Amino acid sequence: MDIQKNHKNVDFIIAVDPLNFLSGFTYSFFSRKRILFHLPDFSENRFNNKLLNVVYIVITRTCCTVSQQTICVSQEMHNKI
Repeated sequence: MDIQKNHKNVDFIIAVDPLNFLSGFTYSFFSRKRILFHLPDFSENRFNNKLLNVVYIVITRTCCTVSQQTICVSQEMHNKI
């Protein structure tokens, strides 16, 4: 679907990871569309670098806070965030 031609038919955006969310959020900010954030996996130690881990966690938590709805795979993952 070409989103530029059919954007009026789209009621919401589903973002699957934090980077995907950032682009979807930018679009939803200007178009006033709802955005749903699906988090298929979350790890508190995703990277070997502590700074990258902190950035990853901050971005993920921000996505969960800003989205209209967050969908997690399990309740345990939801509790970690």
